[in-house]
Amino acid sequence: MNKYFIDVIRNHYLDFKGSATGKDFLWYIIWYIVCVIILGVLASVLGKVLGILGTIFCIIHGLYHLLLLCPSIAILVRFLRGMGVIK
Repeated sequence: MNKYFIDVIRNHYLDFKGSATGKDFLWYIIWYIVCVIILGVLASVLGKVLGILGTIFCIIHGLYHLLLLCPSIAILVRFLRGMGVIK
């Protein structure tokens, strides 16, 4: 995993103060999307091969989105603040 992605989750989970650079935001979003794709493919493939395992990965996929909703919004707010779009 990328240090930017892990840093946002560990140190800035609900941090709406300050600003984030474009590099921080971009790497977070890239790793978020990579993980979504991997979980989605695993859920789809395993769902067709082993039904219950696919269901488990679908649940994990949904929990991933729920758990990273707050840090995603927080880094977006900090990025927009860094760009000067919001105060």
